[in-house]
Amino acid sequence: MMAILAVLAAALAVVPSAWAATEQTLYAFKSSEDGDYPNGGLIMVKGRIYGTTMYGGAYGQGTVYELSHTKEGWVKTTLHDFTGLADGEQPWSGVVADNRGNLYGYAGSHPDGLIFELSPDGSGRWQYQVIHVFTGNGEGVGPLGGVIVDDAGNLYGATSQGGENDCYGYPCGIIFELSPSRAGWKFNVLFYFDLHDGQGSDSPLYRDAKGNLYGVGVGGDGLDPCGTAFGLSPSGGEWDFRTLHRFRNDGWLAVWRGGCGPEGPLSMDEAGNVYGTTEGAVYRLKPAGKKWALAVLHTFGGQGDGSNAAGGVVLDSKGNLFGATFTGGQYGWGTVFEVSPSGKGWKESVLFSFNGYDGNHPQYGLSWGKPGELIGATETGGSPGYGVVYAVRP
Repeated sequence: MMAILAVLAAALAVVPSAWAATEQTLYAFKSSEDGDYPNGGLIMVKGRIYGTTMYGGAYGQGTVYELSHTKEGWVKTTLHDFTGLADGEQPWSGVVADNRGNLYGYAGSHPDGLIFELSPDGSGRWQYQVIHVFTGNGEGVGPLGGVIVDDAGNLYGATSQGGENDCYGYPCGIIFELSPSRAGWKFNVLFYFDLHDGQGSDSPLYRDAKGNLYGVGVGGDGLDPCGTAFGLSPSGGEWDFRTLHRFRNDGWLAVWRGGCGPEGPLSMDEAGNVYGTTEGAVYRLKPAGKKWALAVLHTFGGQGDGSNAAGGVVLDSKGNLFGATFTGGQYGWGTVFEVSPSGKGWKESVLFSFNGYDGNHPQYGLSWGKPGELIGATETGGSPGYGVVYAVRP
């Protein structure tokens, strides 16, 4: 029996899928010490890719890494090994970069998580420092969705717990800002969630060109709350919160059709339309006066076209949407998909199906790398099984 399985596995490894020409494995993590479980988002800065692994590294508590391209291919450099002590542990959501090339991200710690900074020192080394530790209570519990950064270097994030308001026995969460100053980093709460406003958020925020913030909430009030999409706008030194849409749950059929459970980051086109994903669908929110109109652009069938699209979508200049599903596809290990305007509707196409050897389970979505190229990571898979960083050309 084992011999038969070995033959089947070898055959699968050499048989390309119908979409293999569009996908390339840039790097496969070689061992636990090299990094394990790269489930966060990726960024590319000046041709180099930056990301995190949740586990592995020198102390088994995760890493921040850089991939640089050479004649021999992509080479990985570990920028920081988390120890699980004062520097934190198990970074969840990837990193972002400011205009000077400094990296920022979230890591778990006691009591409630921290925000870190990694700065290049000009000699090829990186300096790590903790810039904020969450203490719970009024200022929230660490943001699993990480942080985003504006042109001035201010950081923004959201938490699913903490704050001042109660959500079924737990604090509801906050939206916060961290601002650099000569005296250090200043922490400011922009908004306290309550049941009516969405019961916190564990997804990344999105910031538009006008400084407005957008995100999705994990719950809400009413029967069977399914989450919300929200916006937060600066106004005279204050911030105005508005709910864009309340996702409703009318039973399991509604969940299966994708009408429940928004997850992942949002994106926006030039017309101000907002795009996102639930586990079962890709949707658009279109501003219509003081309201926003929901349109489900694609509902995943759960098999060949993928399932569990919790990582959001990114847009190209033609309005096409790209994302990844955690499971489903030809082999069941997840897909990279495209949803494109077609006539009066939208058409979904599977660009690539993971087979395990080229990675499996892309937990997060995609980001733009080189021109015309999308990059992402799978939390496991690759020949050693510790996860891969991949690129796809639509």
